[in-house]
Amino acid sequence: PRLPDACQNLGAALFRVGDYQAAIAAYNQALSIQPSPLVYRNLGCALETVALWNEARDAFERYARLLDDDPFTLVRAAGVCPSVFEDGQAIHEFRQQLESTLLAAIDRRPTLSFAELLDRDSRPHFNVQFHGLCDRTIREQYAQLLTPSFEHLSRPSKREGKPSVGFYVAPGHEYAF
Repeated sequence: PRLPDACQNLGAALFRVGDYQAAIAAYNQALSIQPSPLVYRNLGCALETVALWNEARDAFERYARLLDDDPFTLVRAAGVCPSVFEDGQAIHEFRQQLESTLLAAIDRRPTLSFAELLDRDSRPHFNVQFHGLCDRTIREQYAQLLTPSFEHLSRPSKREGKPSVGFYVAPGHEYAF
């Protein structure tokens, strides 16, 4: 295809059927025609799926730049997390960078609709829990980041104190929060 939307749609279809390398090629073709936040996001997801961590992070960072450094998107980029790190120092550096990005995003108090939050895919990476370290602080920071987007919802009672942090796993949809 020569139209960016056609390339993006082809990439999405290929991703859905599990042909990640072909999806990556289609997304790159779309980007060579016309850069788009959606295509960078989808490229990042495809690269992350095939464990190309640095390339995925780069795609998500480009996605963020096209959205005027949207804090949720910057957190998504910082949260790209390999399953295995070289050593404990690499884990420590990753977590420091992620926490720094989260704190900067929290300071901006961004708010998005539920649909926009899903689109930004700003959730804790599933692999964070396997670092052999307590991830409660990171999860609480994610909760603080998301809280302003939900403050307008009516609640039976206002809770005081730390945000609630939980964990959810469903077959095929492993998300940690």
